Amino acid sequence: MADGSLQPETLGRLMAELRPRLHRYCARMVGSAVDGEDVIQEALAKAAEAFPSAGRIERPESWLFRIAHNAALDALRRRKRHAAVRSDIGLAGLADASAAADARFNARDFDALRDLLAEDVRLDLVNRTRLAGRKDVSVYFSRYDEVSDWRFSPGLAEGRPALLVSDPADAAGAVGYVVLLDWADGRIAAIRDFRYATYVTESLTVSRL
Repeated sequence: MADGSLQPETLGRLMAELRPRLHRYCARMVGSAVDGEDVIQEALAKAAEAFPSAGRIERPESWLFRIAHNAALDALRRRKRHAAVRSDIGLAGLADASAAADARFNARDFDALRDLLAEDVRLDLVNRTRLAGRKDVSVYFSRYDEVSDWRFSPGLAEGRPALLVSDPADAAGAVGYVVLLDWADGRIAAIRDFRYATYVTESLTVSRL
């Protein structure tokens, strides 16, 4: 068991504090800010699982970075084994669909967006929560209806169709974070929202359409 040198609650605080730095490190390793966040989620889960039997952890920060480094290497190996081929036609169709969703967001037509959800839709509100299933994910739109610090525009994030989110109060219109949508048979199959992981934007290449 881990001894008194590092308590579980201390580890949790350290994970939260280091997450932006860990993300930058892994994003550089895998060459993608979005994939880097996947690596971080995997690494932190592994750290939490390994902690009870890790013994004395003399340098917790180094320990976490080592786990993240190994998780990034694993991700690179998986990428080589399972290289995905995306056609330009498919990308253009997913971009058109995202642009339509963008218009519905800005119009606050959340009922129309709920109607677009697949029954088995998945939501990853990065660094906050995960939900699955149309009923539970529908609540996601209610949260956006309660605030007004956002405006969506269609764009690309690392070449992927994305909704770029800026604050209407910001005259410069800087992109604060992005929302990624996956589509299947004309319905939203997955939502990945980086509202609570704005550190990802620091190393994310985005462009407006």
